[in-house]
Amino acid sequence: MQNFNSRIEQVGQDFENSEREKIMEEFYRKFFDTQVDRVRKISLDDLKELKEKGITTEQFLDYLCQSHGFLLHGSIYDIKDNKLKSSGNKVYASDKAAIAIMRSIYSNENVNLSYSYTINEQRPLALKVHTPPDGKFIKVDRGFIYVIDGAGFKNEPNGSWQFVKENDEVEFNTVIETEESDFKYPVEVSNDLGRKKEKPEILYHASKVSGITELTPQIGIHMRDRSDGEVIFSTPDKGFASAFLAENRGSRFMKIGFFRDILVVIINADREEFIKKDTGGSVYSFSSDTFDYDPNKGMGDKEWTSKESVRPLSEVRYNSTLDAMIEGGAQVYFVDERVFNDIKKAPKNGYDIITGLTSENERINKNVKSLKDSGRK
Repeated sequence: MQNFNSRIEQVGQDFENSEREKIMEEFYRKFFDTQVDRVRKISLDDLKELKEKGITTEQFLDYLCQSHGFLLHGSIYDIKDNKLKSSGNKVYASDKAAIAIMRSIYSNENVNLSYSYTINEQRPLALKVHTPPDGKFIKVDRGFIYVIDGAGFKNEPNGSWQFVKENDEVEFNTVIETEESDFKYPVEVSNDLGRKKEKPEILYHASKVSGITELTPQIGIHMRDRSDGEVIFSTPDKGFASAFLAENRGSRFMKIGFFRDILVVIINADREEFIKKDTGGSVYSFSSDTFDYDPNKGMGDKEWTSKESVRPLSEVRYNSTLDAMIEGGAQVYFVDERVFNDIKKAPKNGYDIITGLTSENERINKNVKSLKDSGRK
């Protein structure tokens, strides 16, 4: 009997969905079947026709993407011509209505809008607005969504809601009005953008050279930008410092990142070959007195710099870089080139892939830290 009732409910739901799609298709044809010389506009008053029948703006926009192959670009601005201008020769769009609606109401000017690249039942959309200490950000009552042809756009990262087209501009012929109530997802505001952390007492710097009595500023091989100039790099994370003892540290060989405060080092190399060539090095500690960090550069408060020479407080010599990283708390993973590239391209810094791997820490049962629920950087 229960299975029979379930089948009845499913039939009813299918019929309801079919009727909803008929209504949306009729509404679509009403506006899109007519050729116009100017930009087609669908106003909030026009959308009342759908809302009175229980269909939301989000549902209609998703229908446009799924059934007619359109993409969406949300903006707080009413663009007067019929072209989206590129940012760095790239135009961004989405196949998820919720993302476009969010961007039509919330501006990213002078703030950081944080949300996942993948939206599904297991990872629902939630917006976090990181503002300056004054807590100011731009949110509008009414916004605009520009409907564009998906031809020429690439899904980057693959499987995400984001689509990118390399072009100076992209034409649109339809704009749809939105209002604040169209965005029905949780929003958290945190005035932590640019807020500086307290200076740690001790910082670390790693070198292949032992016996250093004074570190002097120099232009680093991996300087973040030209404004760095001659500096000494350091970090409060001993494991992070140790990673720089590796023979090869380029982006094709090693990926370093933090999930919450857990350091993760992904190494694109055969484990046995890495260990065979691993000659270790020294990790120096010193006072942070002359060091500072820029929250908007590199890895933020994980990278501190000084333009003055400093004398080490101590030196610890390691015969193995791998041992030094693990002792310092890094979670180390050896992967092949395919997995390494997949991690680099994946949303959330490869979190979903990494959590399915076995770390070197787990292999030797030392300094194991769980990455569970640490998917946000």
